[in-house]
Amino acid sequence: MVAVSFTKANEWIANDIYRHLERLGINAYVYTIKPDSVHDLTKELEQKYIRSVLNVIVISPEYIDKLKQTDSFIHKENKIIQEQYNINSRSIFLISEDGLLHPNYKFTTTFNINDLGLIHIAEMIQTQYIKNYQFNTECIYDMVTHPFCAQHRGQLSPCKFSIIKDAMNSKNSVIGNRWRKYGDIAVKIIDHRIQDNDLVFLIPSGKVPTHLVHTNLLNHNNAARSIKKTASITFIRHYESEEFIDGWIFEEITRDDRRYKMIYSIQYDQWLYNYLSSHNWNN
Repeated sequence: MVAVSFTKANEWIANDIYRHLERLGINAYVYTIKPDSVHDLTKELEQKYIRSVLNVIVISPEYIDKLKQTDSFIHKENKIIQEQYNINSRSIFLISEDGLLHPNYKFTTTFNINDLGLIHIAEMIQTQYIKNYQFNTECIYDMVTHPFCAQHRGQLSPCKFSIIKDAMNSKNSVIGNRWRKYGDIAVKIIDHRIQDNDLVFLIPSGKVPTHLVHTNLLNHNNAARSIKKTASITFIRHYESEEFIDGWIFEEITRDDRRYKMIYSIQYDQWLYNYLSSHNWNN
């Protein structure tokens, strides 16, 4: 996710960046309800800035003034952004209309909106976002994990599965619906005993960028859904002849109390990430 930090005077810039990033298939967070007059950061807002892959700061005279006010939203927000920057210096992207520099990042490049235009700046944000996103390869459990947005997903268990050939054209209404709305891939579980009528779907884990994971975003964001489906088709073609693929199975309970068996796969996560990187999210 990309989080945008700004004051009320530059809300139009933040909103434009949001729209351009959405067009590029990137999930962005823009806090548009009185962004410069909130006196306390809730845990939910704090988590958005901590979990974001890239924090964009729109610098202005008002913004710099708010930085000096210890009870302002901007001041508290920047403490979190600074902590992220201390871990990864590429975690911020600075933009300004009038050449102003952020007092905490005077030696970090600041891009001028008037010189570059917001469309080009959004594309630059996209590029840096992709470069920032990396997989943690320290251990297997670091490679597949539930996304933070998932609230009703059960314990992960190792499994083996195979691709169901031509599943995208299945006459089964559930399989077709999940592919059409979310780009989920119907698969066959090999080493777990399940009921004959149970359906199993391969989906991205929390190690994949949020816009390809969150079902609500996929259902309403045509660009994100198109990216996921196009990458998934190439994955299916590559792996459909494999006898089995290693994965992690779990049960998901939907809001209407339906239960589905779902699978994460390191190979699938890596395939999606490689596709995003190699295609620059535009094809």
